[in-house]
Amino acid sequence: RPHMVGRWLSCISDLTTVLLTLLVAGRLYGRRAALIAGVLVTCCVTQIQQAHFGVVDSFTGLWVTFALYLAVVISQLPPGRYIKLIVLSLLFGLAAGCAAASKIPAGL
Repeated sequence: RPHMVGRWLSCISDLTTVLLTLLVAGRLYGRRAALIAGVLVTCCVTQIQQAHFGVVDSFTGLWVTFALYLAVVISQLPPGRYIKLIVLSLLFGLAAGCAAASKIPAGL
């Protein structure tokens, strides 16, 4: 059953996207907003449907959300943390590249 592998990978990717959404909202707006954002992303019908069919949009959403999280972390770095800035910027480039590789419009 090869289609089951795609479903499981999509499921893991969607769960990671929910976690990253919680982290982004928590960093920007606090715990209450993070909980609301997590519930809204979890109840999103599109993610459930795409996980069922195993399409690439689940993976694109994961990489875009990861890049967004890294952008938020980079923007909140205190001045003088140059090594951490370089490492996070390289990870951001990797995440943005993976998003563009999984679906070209994500790179735009």
